[in-house]
Amino acid sequence: MSGVESDRIFELFFNTASLNRLGPAWSSIVNGWTPLLVALLSMIFSLGSLTLPQGLGILLVTLGVTALNLERSR
Repeated sequence: MSGVESDRIFELFFNTASLNRLGPAWSSIVNGWTPLLVALLSMIFSLGSLTLPQGLGILLVTLGVTALNLERSR
């Protein structure tokens, strides 16, 4: 099994586990924060940087996804 296939298996496992434990609305919110968390972790571990427009774009999308999911869960 290649690394890409095993990564996909872990992704599906954790996505299914979050759906079962949190429910679809909260699971979607958690998954919506993934790009922000990945960007932050990549900056920490690779000592990279984001430009201001990139950071604002990630934040805007993350907040938009969260707002839509919270609205839908009501």
